[in-house]
Amino acid sequence: MTFFRIVVFLTFCYMARADFREEALRLHNTYREIHDAPPMRLNRAMNRGADQYARSLFNSFVEPTTWNIQPRIPARDREKI
Repeated sequence: MTFFRIVVFLTFCYMARADFREEALRLHNTYREIHDAPPMRLNRAMNRGADQYARSLFNSFVEPTTWNIQPRIPARDREKI
């Protein structure tokens, strides 16, 4: 199971790279061109939101202690712990 988690983590790390974004966009626009759809462009705000969402999915899948990741607890909830 640990090997699988490492593979998932490395996959997310690779996906976050700008090279991957450019390549994915290029391939996506190739398919859009086939269907006479206008090309898409990268958007930093959307990329940032997608990265945050991917991290939240990853953190919900992996137990925080496995990767030594500290959960983000809002200040108002810290007193309850």
